[in-house]
Amino acid sequence: MRETHATAAAALGCTPVGPDEAWGWRGRTLSRAVSAPLGAGWLRLVCAAAEKAGGKLWDGPQEAERFMPPAVPRPRLRERLTWTEGGYGYLAELYDRVTDRTVTTEEPILRTTPDLDDAWWSGLSIAVDAIAEVPTERVAVRQEYLDRAMPQYLGISLDTTAPAWSTAHDDLHWANLT
Repeated sequence: MRETHATAAAALGCTPVGPDEAWGWRGRTLSRAVSAPLGAGWLRLVCAAAEKAGGKLWDGPQEAERFMPPAVPRPRLRERLTWTEGGYGYLAELYDRVTDRTVTTEEPILRTTPDLDDAWWSGLSIAVDAIAEVPTERVAVRQEYLDRAMPQYLGISLDTTAPAWSTAHDDLHWANLT
């Protein structure tokens, strides 16, 4: 992954900055800060078996870049490359670099009360409302999952019927918010 990340950086005209690396779930992603032609960037490399290289993992960020309204603050996707080599598919995505600290730094769980003012909460509400208005065919959570998971994890029988469905960020948690 490190060698392939360096190859992707070179192909995009980027140079890694500093020693810090951010590894994703099961080592499938590797990201690093980079110096890029348009300024500070963040280069994310995704790897999957060639036959599984595609779908939501591959297309999600590009779809979000295309359809999310400006009211949703986010690092902008500048460029992407995809290729297959040695039985693996790779996706390199160059984003704007965000230097603000996340609300939680080590995990998505909030363990202490964050110092967030009313303007922050208002901005989050505006962004979530804007996301809800984006039309999509993508589904992250299905009613069947709610029917199974809610009683299992809550330990009680209950009506799991969702009162409404809308577009949402399916990885919205404290470690993904600044």
